[in-house]
Amino acid sequence: MVGRKWEALPRVMRFLITYFMRGAVAGCAFGLVLIRTDTGRIGTMLHAHDSSWPTLLFFVQGAVLFGTLASIVAVANLDDDSL
Repeated sequence: MVGRKWEALPRVMRFLITYFMRGAVAGCAFGLVLIRTDTGRIGTMLHAHDSSWPTLLFFVQGAVLFGTLASIVAVANLDDDSL
C-alpha cells in the first residue's frame, strides 16, 4: 500500500523526500555523537533537565537542518535532464 502511494508521487517529490530523509538521519546521528562525546557540554545540559523536550527539540532541529541542507545540495548538483 505504501509502495503504491510512493510511486504515485511525482518524481521530483520522491527525489526531495529521499534526500531530505537521508539528511535527517545524518543530522540525528550527528546530534547523537555530540551528546555522547559531550561536545560543548551539550550532553550535560540535556541530561540536567527533568523533561525530555529539550532533547527532542535538539534532534528535530538537527534533522530539519541537515535534511534541508541535503536537499539543497542534491538539487544544486542536478543536471538539466536529470528529472
